Amino acid sequence: MTKARKQANFRGKIAGLFFIFLLINIAMKIAGISTLDESQALTVSHAMGMKISYYAIPVFFLLSSLVFMQLSRRKSAEAESIEISGCSW
Repeated sequence: MTKARKQANFRGKIAGLFFIFLLINIAMKIAGISTLDESQALTVSHAMGMKISYYAIPVFFLLSSLVFMQLSRRKSAEAESIEISGCSW
């Protein structure tokens, strides 16, 4: 297995991990474990921070997963071209 193939596999695993985090986050919100309760906020900026983090965390996990998935695909294509050309690291 070439270095590029190992990197592609590792990036794919990271993408899967971010996707699992996204699913856990969504499941927690559906189950009511993580709610958007602003009553505990002391200031307006604290309430705004709670809102932003409530919606930004799933978006972050989704974007991270997609970025690592794309990086994995590119590295996999690079590894395949290296294997076809007969070069080894």
